[in-house]
Amino acid sequence: MTFDDRCILTDGCGEKVVDGGPPALAGVCFAAMMLGLSALSAIVSLGAQAQAASLRQEQLLGYSVLHRPITATEYGAGPEVTLVLGGMEGDEPVGSYVVQRLEAYLDRHDSLDASVTAVLVPRVNPDGLARDTRVNARGVDINRNFSTADWRSHAAAPRFNPGPQPASEPETRIVIQLISRLHPCQIITIHAPFHQLNIDGPAMALARAMQQFDHYRITTYIGYQTPGSLGTYAGKERHIPVVTLELPPVSGAVAWAQNRQALLAGIDFPCRQ
Repeated sequence: MTFDDRCILTDGCGEKVVDGGPPALAGVCFAAMMLGLSALSAIVSLGAQAQAASLRQEQLLGYSVLHRPITATEYGAGPEVTLVLGGMEGDEPVGSYVVQRLEAYLDRHDSLDASVTAVLVPRVNPDGLARDTRVNARGVDINRNFSTADWRSHAAAPRFNPGPQPASEPETRIVIQLISRLHPCQIITIHAPFHQLNIDGPAMALARAMQQFDHYRITTYIGYQTPGSLGTYAGKERHIPVVTLELPPVSGAVAWAQNRQALLAGIDFPCRQ
């Protein structure tokens, strides 16, 4: 068979010798075809990333006492809003780390249900995180500063200082304003180191959905009184399901590995049923 007797087939890689032609030419064409498939795969991947990015919005919520920014990242556009908070107590940086890992995961994966919006705030108390103190720069415990019926002006220890009055701190007001604006159907707030899913309000179903993956015990009482807390403000008084994800005393990497699927299940939980 001569070169002119070859069989020609067109399949999107141009005209290629597939029978009777020089083997080198067929190899070149096959390589070109594979390169084209790789390019197509890259385009599809970039398209998925662009679609995920188009549903990602960053927001500046306000500033801490020392004028550090407090930001939120919003994913999705569904009606069921889940608010995820970390770093409310500055001596619990693992909670902030886990929320940041969740942000990085959602940046890479378009995995949320279409009905869902997730709003992530990784550093509620950036001054406390910078100083490794539970309290903010004015020495106030943000998680005792919410406007609740049980707020009180004295504390058992300075680290639980509730502030001069309810919602006296800019960090507290930012969370209150965010809840008022978003009307979330559930809240997940990440703390440490008590290794449990502590619930306030009608949050048992949400906690059970998360427990299927992290296997933490579910509790309704953390073991001590928490006047002026977010759980009381949102869960008990406004009937928003609130799960306080109390991480065990482990590294951030281990905490993320234990809770990645639990957090995704929590965010995707159909909270407006």
